[in-house]
Parts: sequence; C-alpha cells; structure tokens
Amino acid sequence: MLTLETNTVAQPNFRGSGGKGIIQVDIGDTTPVYLWGSVNGTDYAVIESFSADTIKELTLCPYFRLSGANTAGNSAVTVGTTRAYIQEARG
Repeated sequence: MLTLETNTVAQPNFRGSGGKGIIQVDIGDTTPVYLWGSVNGTDYAVIESFSADTIKELTLCPYFRLSGANTAGNSAVTVGTTRAYIQEARG
C-alpha cells in the first residue's frame, strides 16, 4: 500500500493489478486536497479533488502525489494531517 503525503511521489506496483487500484482519502486539517497523476514523472495533472473522507476505485498511473493546491505551480502545497492511501487491486 502506498501512502501519499505532500512532496512525496508514489509509484504503484502494476504487477497483477490490471491497472486498477483503490484510493482512501482521510481528510485531516486541509480541505480540499488534490490527487495528481503523471505518466512521465515530470508533468502532473489533477486527477480529482477530495473534500471528504473517500474510498473509491481508480485507474493507476505510474506516478501519484497529493497536494493542497490545484495549480501546477503550487502542487507542493502541504496537506497537513490529511493522508491518502493507494492499494493496487489484484486478480
């Protein structure tokens, strides 16, 4: 399982996942938070914003990160005690 925190790039394990995963967002003291994804590890795009605790399925990309801002220039804005977890789906 991957834990996403500010300024941390997470790379899921695609082996056996079929490209699917589950994300759990636990909102702490920062809302909304933004899940960013990238296929090259350099250029990131916002996948979705979260304003409440959430569990949902998502398509995995090679790189993820979490931020308190929705603009590329501010993508490292802290998320305080908010955390997100990604688990690759198997089978």
